[in-house]
Amino acid sequence: MFTSKLFGALLITVAVLVVLIYVITLIVIPDLDVGGIRLADAVVRFSVLVGAMGFAVFIGYIGYLLVTSPVPKPVEEFVKEYKEQVGEQ
Repeated sequence: MFTSKLFGALLITVAVLVVLIYVITLIVIPDLDVGGIRLADAVVRFSVLVGAMGFAVFIGYIGYLLVTSPVPKPVEEFVKEYKEQVGEQ
């Protein structure tokens, strides 16, 4: 499927495209009217929205991991297993 080099090249291409989009929309044509709002304002609002959603997904994933992870064994259980292993040798 994807090799690591091909995937790396794809990531570099996406990064360059994102930089170009930001430079064009925030510096070259920031006053272009898009649906009654300046293009630069729309790009900044979209970026903040994506960042906030990414943060929310990250926090939700951490919460999911905390809720679904099994309860760890007590330390006494580890000590008991260690003593059993050492006692056998």
